[in-house]
Amino acid sequence: MYMKNSIKYESRASTRSLLVLLVSLLVLGAVDEARALNLVAHISQRGLHGEISFSQHNERQVLIASELETTLQYPEQAWSWGIYQLPVDYTIVDPQERCQIARLGEQL
Repeated sequence: MYMKNSIKYESRASTRSLLVLLVSLLVLGAVDEARALNLVAHISQRGLHGEISFSQHNERQVLIASELETTLQYPEQAWSWGIYQLPVDYTIVDPQERCQIARLGEQL
């Protein structure tokens, strides 16, 4: 009788260990999938507002999506944008000066 219970206990313990191992592998797999980077830039300046989002598509590609709207404040305004090598230095107050190509580096 003692031996029978011992075998059941060992069987339950190994089943639990296997279950814990499987759950751990699933969680690690899910964490690996959750490592994608998502960045959102909120814009509201000179008649343009909305957001641009950057999402990791795979190891080498980033998906860029935008949801932008114009206001009636600047009806004839034209906008362009690009991705540059260097970040914008927001300690420079004048927007014309801080966005000079020499400060931003090459367009990528």
